[in-house]
Amino acid sequence: MDNIEYPARLEIIHREEQNRVTAFFRLLLALPALLLASLLRALTSITHFLAGAGIVFLGYYPKWLFDLNVISCRLEYKTLAYMLLLIDEYPLQDRIDEISIEIDYPDADTDLARLMPLVKWLLVLPNAIVISLVLQLVWFIAPISWLLVLFSGHYPRALFDFSTGVLRWSLRVEAYASMLVTDKYPPFSLR
Repeated sequence: MDNIEYPARLEIIHREEQNRVTAFFRLLLALPALLLASLLRALTSITHFLAGAGIVFLGYYPKWLFDLNVISCRLEYKTLAYMLLLIDEYPLQDRIDEISIEIDYPDADTDLARLMPLVKWLLVLPNAIVISLVLQLVWFIAPISWLLVLFSGHYPRALFDFSTGVLRWSLRVEAYASMLVTDKYPPFSLR
């Protein structure tokens, strides 16, 4: 399945040159964004439940809940990309040219089955297990990437594509199981 066909899409532009100074202090610089993303994540755990209740009992996904969930999700993935050195632009900026995170608003009549939120947590388990293992690998190679960027100013394309693919896959799993914006099962794919 191609990335364009799925209702949750993430693209990050690979740059030839990285900012070495901000890369050195990246974890320290990311703390405010990480704190805000964590606070929003706590709030959206409630909004995900409310969205599921809206789908099951009312037959629609309230737009204001969707918008709040998308704002939180975008901040989370921008912050992750910033911490992983995939982008140099600070995640709390409104417009970041290096990363694109798009999530389609679902049409409850055609895109969402009313009872699916009750079983998605079970259906997503195989995907969640594999993605959690692959995410561990990303966090293992992150210090290697950090050293490469620090000393050469370049993020190796293969490591960049792998890390970006894992974030893309993770976004799809989140869109399916947590945000509940689609009933399309997320593919086991980095593309």
